[in-house]
Amino acid sequence: MKRAMFRLALGLLLLSAPSAWAQSADEVVETGKKLRPEYQRDGNERRPGDARPTRPQLPGDLLLEEPAPEPAPAEVQGSTAASKAAPGRTAQPGNPFAEIDRLARREARWAAEEWARTVGWNEYYRIGAQRGMRQALRNQSLGQWDYLLGVRTGLRDRDAITTGSDYGRDSARSIAYENAEADVANTFRDLSRDPRFDARPLAPVFGAADVRAEEPTLREVFDEYAPSRRRGLATALVAAFRGYKHDLWTLYNYDNHGRFHDRDWSDPGRGFRFWCEDRRRARIYHALNRGEQRRFEESFRRAFARTLPRYFDRYNQVAYDDGYDDGWDYGAMVRYEYRYRIGYTEGFNDALESAAQAGFQASYAPEYERAYADAFRDWSENPRFEVVNLELVDQSDDGIFEPGESFRVFYEIANYGGRDGTFEARLDGNGLRDTTRPAVRVAARSISDRGEPLEGWIDSNVAPRTRSRLSVGNGEAIGDIDLLVSYPLEFVGGVQIGRVDSIAGTAEIEIEIANRSRRQAAAWLVLSDGRGGREVLDLNVHEQSNRRAGFSLDGLDPLDVIAGRVRLDLRLENDAKLYDQTDYRLPDLSADLNNDELLRLMVAASNDDVPLSLQQIEELRGLLMTRLRVDWRAAVRARGNPYKYDYKQGATSTALGTLVDLVQNDGSLRRSRVFQGLDGEVLALVRDLPGTHPFLRKNAKRLAKKLP
Repeated sequence: MKRAMFRLALGLLLLSAPSAWAQSADEVVETGKKLRPEYQRDGNERRPGDARPTRPQLPGDLLLEEPAPEPAPAEVQGSTAASKAAPGRTAQPGNPFAEIDRLARREARWAAEEWARTVGWNEYYRIGAQRGMRQALRNQSLGQWDYLLGVRTGLRDRDAITTGSDYGRDSARSIAYENAEADVANTFRDLSRDPRFDARPLAPVFGAADVRAEEPTLREVFDEYAPSRRRGLATALVAAFRGYKHDLWTLYNYDNHGRFHDRDWSDPGRGFRFWCEDRRRARIYHALNRGEQRRFEESFRRAFARTLPRYFDRYNQVAYDDGYDDGWDYGAMVRYEYRYRIGYTEGFNDALESAAQAGFQASYAPEYERAYADAFRDWSENPRFEVVNLELVDQSDDGIFEPGESFRVFYEIANYGGRDGTFEARLDGNGLRDTTRPAVRVAARSISDRGEPLEGWIDSNVAPRTRSRLSVGNGEAIGDIDLLVSYPLEFVGGVQIGRVDSIAGTAEIEIEIANRSRRQAAAWLVLSDGRGGREVLDLNVHEQSNRRAGFSLDGLDPLDVIAGRVRLDLRLENDAKLYDQTDYRLPDLSADLNNDELLRLMVAASNDDVPLSLQQIEELRGLLMTRLRVDWRAAVRARGNPYKYDYKQGATSTALGTLVDLVQNDGSLRRSRVFQGLDGEVLALVRDLPGTHPFLRKNAKRLAKKLP
C-alpha cells in the first residue's frame, strides 16, 4: 500500500514539474556563457519502483527506560487533602495525601500519552525522516533509470539544438571574418608580388566549449521540492516540518541526529507545564494550597517519568518507522530528480555541441567567401598604411632622453593597399608632446623613403626612470616604441657600509654610479649627514661604464653610530639638474649579534676612553637590553639550550654569555658605573621576556646573576 501511495505521489510530482516543450531559444536563461536549461518532462514516464531497505535500528540513546522507583515525598504539614478527597473516597489512614497522589498519577498518565502522541511523535518522526532521507540520497544505485531518461530527453531539447545552431553559425561568421581578413592582409603585405584573389575556405577545428549548460546542484532540487512547495508528499512529512527550525536540506547535511534532536523533550517538568496549559484538567491543581500543589507536582513528575516509556512502542517507535519510510521516499524522489537533471544536462550539452558543430560547418565556407571578397575589395580600392622602422634620436644624441629634452622620431610608412594615399603622422605618449606633424605621400604598394622626422619634447616634470610608450600614427595605422626618461648618471646597487668605529666616531661608505649614455658624463656627488655637514666629490664617469665612490665620515656621536641614528643624503648633481638621489641610514649595531661594537663602547666608557654623561650611560644600557631581547629570540630558535651551554662551559655563544665573560675577565668593569647593577636589570628583563621556555629562562637567570 505504501509503495502504491509513493508511486502516486511521484506521478503527481512529475506532472507538476516544469514542462516547456514549446520553449524558444530566447527563453533559455544565460549567465555569462553558462546556460540554464528547463528540465523538460512529458509526464508519461513510468519509472520502475525501488524497494526500501530494511529500517536501521533506533539509536540506543533514543530509547526510553522507566526510571527506578523513588521514595515517596514527605508529608506536608497542615494538609487539607482529606477534606478535599473526591466524593465517595476517603483519605487512607496514615497517608492524608493518597487522594492527591492518585489524582496526580491519573493526570500524569493522560499527559504522558498526549505528550508522546504529539511532541514525541514529531521528534522521532523527524529523526527517522532524516535517516531515511540520507540513506536514499547516498544510495548510488538509485536514479540510474532517471539519469538515462534525462540523457535521452536532453538530447532532444529543442532549445539546445536551436541555441547550438545559432551559436555555431554566429561563431562561423566571426571566425570566418577574422580568418579572411588575415589571409587577405598576408596576401597584400607581400610587396614582392601582385595580390591575387584566392579564397580558400578551410574550416578550422571548432568546439562549443564556451557555451555550456550549468551543472545542477542538489541544493536547488531540495529548494524546489521543499515540503511546503510540493504537492503529493506524505501528509505527516509536511506536518512534521511545517514551521520547524531546520529545513530538510539542513538535516541532510547533519551527520547525526544529535545536531537537531531535542534531548530534553521527555523532561517531566515540560510534561507538567504541558498539562497545566489544559485549564479544565488543571482545575484540580489550582484548588489545592501551596503545600498540596508541591505534593501534586512531585507525584505528577514521578508518574510522568515512569509512564512515558510505556507509550514508546505505540507512538515513538511507530513515528520513527513512519518517518524513516517517508524520509526514504522523499530522499529517493529528490535523488531521482537530481540524477535526471544531471543526465539531462549531459544530453543537453551533447545536443548543443552537435548542433553547434553542424551549424559551424554549414556556415563557415559561405561566410568566409563573402568576408574574403569584401576584404580583398577594400584592400584593393584603398590605401593601407603601416608604420615601420621607428628610430628615436635625442637632442644631444647621447642615447639618454632627459626631462625637458627634445627628440626626433624617424620612421617609414608602408602602403600595402591598391591606391595611393597621404599619411599625416602624429606623436602620442605620456608626458610627451609633438611639435611637427609632417604629411607623407605614399604610392600604392610601396614603402616611403625616410623623410622629415617627427619632432617632440619631454615634459620637464616627468620623473627620471619613467618608461613611456611612444606611438606614431594617424589614428588607424600606429607604430609603438618604448622611451625611457632618465639622466646620464644614476645610482646602482645601493650604499655599501665599510669599517665602522663607534669609539672614534667614524664610518666609511661607498656607492656605485652608472653612466648610461654614449658619452663621458660629469657630476658632483654630494653627501649631507643631517647635522649640517656636507662633502662634495667631483666625478667623471666614462661612457656606458660604472664607477665606485666613497666617503669617510668622522666626528659622529658614538651612541648615534651604535643605535643606527646616522642618516645620510646622497645626491648626484650637474648644474641645476638633480640626476639621482638616495637616503641611507647606518645599520643598528646594537641589534646585530655578529657585531661587538656595543660591548667595545661600553668597555671604552668604563675606562673613560669615551666620556659619557649619566644620561648617555642609561641610553647605552638601554641599547644593551635591546641586544639581549634579540639574543633571546635567537636562543629560542636555536637547537638545544645555548644559555645552559654558556653557563656550564663559560662559553660565549650568546650575547648574554659574551657579556658575562667580558665582566668576569676584567674585574675593573665591576666597579664601573656602566656595568654596576646590571644583574638586577637583566634579571628583570629575563623574567619579562616573551614565551614560556622554562629551561632557557632558568639558565638565562643563572647567567645574569654572574653580572655585577
